[in-house]
Amino acid sequence: MQNEGYTCFSTDLEGENLYEFNFPDKSFIIFSNEANGPAKDVLKAVDKKLNIPKFGSAESLNVASASAVIISEISRRKSFGK
Repeated sequence: MQNEGYTCFSTDLEGENLYEFNFPDKSFIIFSNEANGPAKDVLKAVDKKLNIPKFGSAESLNVASASAVIISEISRRKSFGK
């Protein structure tokens, strides 16, 4: 897909803040499990890593919650502007 002009993203604790990032029109996201995060070979292949800022002591969100937050944010921007 990257050969077709898509930008590949993955979630990562050290990624760029989701709410400060501008998504290209042609993009896709790889989600991974909470305990281990993305495999190292996946992180090497992605164009950008994203992080969901959190408050409190939780280190990460499970994949269902993380995907809901990210997809909701992308949908919000497409529906209501940035």
